[in-house]
Amino acid sequence: MSIQNLAERLGPLDEMRNTQAARHFTLGVWRALRDDGMPLDQTALAQISSDAGLGSAEYSALVERYAELDNHGALIGLSGLSIADHPHSIQFEDRTLTSWCAWDPFFLVPALGGSAVVRSTDPQTGTSVQFTFQDGLVTACTPAGTVISIVVPAPHDDDSPGSSVEELWSSF
Repeated sequence: MSIQNLAERLGPLDEMRNTQAARHFTLGVWRALRDDGMPLDQTALAQISSDAGLGSAEYSALVERYAELDNHGALIGLSGLSIADHPHSIQFEDRTLTSWCAWDPFFLVPALGGSAVVRSTDPQTGTSVQFTFQDGLVTACTPAGTVISIVVPAPHDDDSPGSSVEELWSSF
């Protein structure tokens, strides 16, 4: 399956985030998490939302569906990037963050720009895996020849396990 076909299959699941304001908000949150490494309280989120031109209803829907919150209601992760403990680390210069899924760094690092080192563990073999990004592009990987798979489920009429993208995402 080509990357274009994958994008077409996953695109309808993400219509909520496809407005210009939602994209600017998401990027603003990612930058704040990367730069400060601290939870974002309602004041910080309101400023990022205002800067992005995001309306309150759209903001609420995005946070409800795509945000990771701490026990105090502060945002600690959004759309794959987090300051909480998750299995995939992303070292941006002097700050380490995490990603929810193994494939998240492949859009997070290019979106944020610059260089990063991504470390994870293969869930099947326990092998440590590392990717080095320079200017948003993968320049090295260890072990050599490492690949990442993306499973795109075929729609089912029943509720069998693995019949939805959401179920697959939660299994990573």
